[in-house]
Amino acid sequence: MGKILRVYSGLIPVVIPLLCLILILNFLPRHSAQILTRENGIIEFFSAVGYFIAAAVALYIALSMKWQTGFSVSLIMLLFGLRELDFHARFTTMGISKIKFYLSPEVGVIEKSIVIVLVILLFTFLYTFLKKHAKGFVNGLKQGVPHIVTACAGVLFLPLSKFLDGGFKWLDEMDQGYRLVFIEESMELAIPYFFIIAMLQFYKSTYGGIKEQSR
Repeated sequence: MGKILRVYSGLIPVVIPLLCLILILNFLPRHSAQILTRENGIIEFFSAVGYFIAAAVALYIALSMKWQTGFSVSLIMLLFGLRELDFHARFTTMGISKIKFYLSPEVGVIEKSIVIVLVILLFTFLYTFLKKHAKGFVNGLKQGVPHIVTACAGVLFLPLSKFLDGGFKWLDEMDQGYRLVFIEESMELAIPYFFIIAMLQFYKSTYGGIKEQSR
C-alpha cells in the first residue's frame, strides 16, 4: 500500500482539486460557470500561468543540477503557455493551428512561409526531444517511477482534453454539451500542474540521491 501511494503521490495534489473544480462548476449557475470557462477566461489564464511556472521550475532545475534536458522542457512549457494565450494570433491573420490559415488567400505568401518554417522547426525540435527521451519515459513508467507517473498524467490529459473539446452530439441534443466544456477546461488547467509536481518530485529524488552520495 505504501509503495502504491508513493508511486501515485504526485497525482493527489492535482486530481482532488480537479474533481472539486468540476463539481463546483456544475453546481454554479450556468452563466457564472460559463464566464469562468470561456475563451480567455480566468481558468484559461491560470492554465497559462501554470505553464510559465513550469517553465521557470524546469529552468531552475536545469541550472542548479546541470540537467540539460531541463532547458528543452522549459522551452516546451513556455511554448505551451504562449499557445494557451493564443500569443501567435497577435502576429498572424488567423490561428495557425487551422488548415484554413495555409489555404486561405487572405493570408499572404510571406506570412505563410514564415509560419511554415517556424512550425517545421518546432516539430523537428519536438520529434528530436521525444525520440531521445521516449524510451526512458516508458521504462520509468513501467517501473513506477513517481515523477514519470505524474508527468504521464499530464501527457495523457493533453489529447483527452482535446477529445472532449470535440463534444458529444447526444449531449448537445440534451442541451448539456456545455458541461463537457467544464470538464475540458478543468483538465487543461490541471496539465501544467502535473508537470510542475513531476519536476519537483524529480528534483527531490535526484537532489536527495546526490546528497546521500556526498556523505
